[in-house]
Amino acid sequence: MKTTKILGLLLVIVVLGASGLALAADTVTQTVTIQVDPVNDISVSGDPAPLIVTAGGAPATDSSTSYDLTTNGVALKITGEIDTDVPADTTLTVDLTAPTGATSLGPTLLSTTPADLVTGIGTVAETALGITYEFSALVTAGAVGTETRTVTFTITN
Repeated sequence: MKTTKILGLLLVIVVLGASGLALAADTVTQTVTIQVDPVNDISVSGDPAPLIVTAGGAPATDSSTSYDLTTNGVALKITGEIDTDVPADTTLTVDLTAPTGATSLGPTLLSTTPADLVTGIGTVAETALGITYEFSALVTAGAVGTETRTVTFTITN
């Protein structure tokens, strides 16, 4: 009797074990989540040379610097602004060469309010795009000592 119970128990264990194997699949699935983060990188090659003018004279220009741009966005633009306005009766403009497919707005007056410089930027990775600064002063500007301004370029919608 004991042998019958043990054999019966072993038979149940074998059947249950075999049914587990029968239910096991030869393929499985997983869910993989993917994402591409936005890339909006801009960098400049350095600082331009000092822009020195005579009040009422010819403007000073500098095209010695450039910028690199990498973005995977669409319909973006670059704005520019300075940390402090330039003195009265003087102007500081910047002109950025547009990357492929975008539009430069040409020489644009810089102030403490962001101004559009390049529009229509799409997916791009370009280097050594030109930056041209121009500084001028009316005769009424008088003499202005050496001053510096920090120019900020921003990629935005």
